[in-house]
Amino acid sequence: MNIRKFAVATGILVIMLSAAGCHHKRPKNAGVVVPVPQLWEKGQKALRKGHTVTARRYFDEISLRNDAGKYKDKAAIATADSYYQEHNIASYAEAITRYQSFLAFHPTSTDAPYCQYMIGQAYLEEVETPDRDVTPAQKAREAFQNLLE
Repeated sequence: MNIRKFAVATGILVIMLSAAGCHHKRPKNAGVVVPVPQLWEKGQKALRKGHTVTARRYFDEISLRNDAGKYKDKAAIATADSYYQEHNIASYAEAITRYQSFLAFHPTSTDAPYCQYMIGQAYLEEVETPDRDVTPAQKAREAFQNLLE
């Protein structure tokens, strides 16, 4: 009889703990779709403040939206800009990759010259001192030459 009471008590306890584990608060804005222009403004504001990771979250959300329209391309460039603004070798490399990706898909865009220019700038930023590898300087020259062409 004791074993039976123990089994019932254990069963009730397991059910209570399971139910308690399933209960959680919903975020205040759950299910609310933020308009794309508002996401763009929030991303730009974060970028101006130097919060590059936060800005990228907004730009990534725009990139994933089907209703982004003109903001989708702008978000792709802004994401590359956010990497450029981090000012380190790894982020310059990521920015270059993002700008090149944009150019590959949108070679005739009105933003293409800006992206080509930023590729050159990022390569120039990678040039640390004259006694280092000259590859970034050569690539910067090539990027600016492509811009002129």
